[in-house]
Amino acid sequence: MAELLTDPRVGEVRECEGAECVLLFLPANPRRRWCVASVCGNRARVARYYARHGKGGSESS
Repeated sequence: MAELLTDPRVGEVRECEGAECVLLFLPANPRRRWCVASVCGNRARVARYYARHGKGGSESS
């Protein structure tokens, strides 16, 4: 933690944009939005897909 606080890139630390995520991360790429793309990023993409296309399919009971 002390090493990060003295690092010149400390101003680049970001909050993850994941809906339920509370993590901070230091992005390797300036366009990065999530701490872990395969977890938080995937959840965001799936939510965006369902928002565009609805739940899809019909449920039979």
